[in-house]
Amino acid sequence: MAMFDFWREVTDCRKKREADSDELTKVFQKSAGRDIVILCIGSDRVIADSLGPLVGTLLRESHIPYEVFGTLEYPVHALNIEKTIQKINSRFLDPFILAVDASIGDKQDVGKIFLEKGPLIPGRAMNKVLPEVGDYQMKGVVAYREEFAPPKYINSTRLFSVKSLAKNISQIILAAVTEMKTQQQILNKMQ
Repeated sequence: MAMFDFWREVTDCRKKREADSDELTKVFQKSAGRDIVILCIGSDRVIADSLGPLVGTLLRESHIPYEVFGTLEYPVHALNIEKTIQKINSRFLDPFILAVDASIGDKQDVGKIFLEKGPLIPGRAMNKVLPEVGDYQMKGVVAYREEFAPPKYINSTRLFSVKSLAKNISQIILAAVTEMKTQQQILNKMQ
């Protein structure tokens, strides 16, 4: 599991983001010719859950060359995730899916981004049973859960924090895509 931590000095952020995008570039290279799909999960109706749609919107606005599902305009959430997965599987033959979602973690992990191999289990923090999805998952820790306390993180998460995390995730993804395209162009020139 790779862990990306963005609550650092601004000067360290660029170096850290470059290292993190290098890690994601390696992940994308494992797709081995499969269509890459980025599935951003969440709802803009709850600030703590809006990370995915924010990332999806930023990626779409940046004209990423891969299919992105889940934006502020068309979010992918508990009510439509099964249909969205069916839509992806009907449009693409064996796609390589990077699932992006908000996560609730330990207090010291708030603001960190985790990249893990294997499917994402959306809705786990809210005890929802939803289908697993993705070859890799990228989760941003937006809040922490206090033991023996009601889930107040749902209403106390700041939009600024979620938006900053979404910006960092989208920049990592875009940098990885750019690096992958650059490497492909170099390989094409060598042939």
